Amino acid sequence: MGLWVDLDMINRITLLLFIGLAWGQVEQDKLVLKDETKYLGEFSTIDGKNVLFKPEGAFGFQPISINKIKEPIH
Repeated sequence: MGLWVDLDMINRITLLLFIGLAWGQVEQDKLVLKDETKYLGEFSTIDGKNVLFKPEGAFGFQPISINKIKEPIH
């Protein structure tokens, strides 16, 4: 008995996997400082007078003074 492969089904599965990967991407938060420095990453919380923000590629959250922030995190 031979092995039969439905090529049309393989194309559909590939398309579904691609769509799933595209929808699975998480939008990163953007932080803009008053000196126009921009960071992409993950916002955590506001702790007193600091914002806890984890820049892209960093290992942990870093405190950034609220007074240095130009634009709100979104």
